[in-house]
Amino acid sequence: MENGVNPWKMPWRINTAKSGGIDMPYWSRKGKGYSFLNCMLLSMQGKRGGEFITLKQANAEGGKVKKGAKSALVVFWCLGYDRKGTDDQGNEITERVKYHCPVLKSYRVFSVDDCEGLKERASAEPAEAPEAPDPIEEGERLLNDYLKSDGAPAFSTGSDNAYYSPSADAIKVPALEQYENAAEYYSTAFHECVHSTGHASRLDRDITKSFRGSEEYAAEELVAEIGSAYLCAAAGIDDEAAFNNSAAYLRGWAKRIKDDKKLFPVAAARAERAARYILGQRDF
Repeated sequence: MENGVNPWKMPWRINTAKSGGIDMPYWSRKGKGYSFLNCMLLSMQGKRGGEFITLKQANAEGGKVKKGAKSALVVFWCLGYDRKGTDDQGNEITERVKYHCPVLKSYRVFSVDDCEGLKERASAEPAEAPEAPDPIEEGERLLNDYLKSDGAPAFSTGSDNAYYSPSADAIKVPALEQYENAAEYYSTAFHECVHSTGHASRLDRDITKSFRGSEEYAAEELVAEIGSAYLCAAAGIDDEAAFNNSAAYLRGWAKRIKDDKKLFPVAAARAERAARYILGQRDF
């Protein structure tokens, strides 16, 4: 990031989780894809798709980790913990204690390919891999689906600048023909769409307080950049220019992330929630 290199370019398709493909890494315990933040963390540690398992889970299955195998770090937000005790009658009870605010915790996982003696697993390979849609056509579909959904922001093209106006609840971006390639157009449009999810009528991130140069502005820009990468991955858009167009921003974020260790995981969580909202996955 300090070198202006985008660290969250996804090497897999977001919508090819366990049930639909083999590219997205998933957690053995839940059998579903990891969060976007953990996908990025696994990618940075040289891990790609497939199933991951903790050492405890591997041992519980009667298996073991191969000698020399390296674990990977993943994280989760913890809202509280279980505290054991006894009631007035001396019976053992478990009380759920809530934290004042979510706490970021971590644990280590191994790829099942680095384990042996595990229970037989169903193949992650689909019987017949579905043909991937054209990335640009899929990008157009995702964009239109969001803009045609109930309560969507206004959207127009032809502007010389790309921005989202919270007061007008409107997105404006240059027209498609003004970009060197279509991938950059959709990357920009998705960026502004992510901003629009912060509106009070949607996910209410209180983006009206963010002004250029402020900490709130930097944090919201980070949310929009990560969310745009998520949506590009969902569409299958994989273009070097589209993913590197924020290199100048990244250098500035690197220092802020060093100063505030929670900035990046919080932004990634907000970005995933925003992207899921745009994709119509609003069961949260």
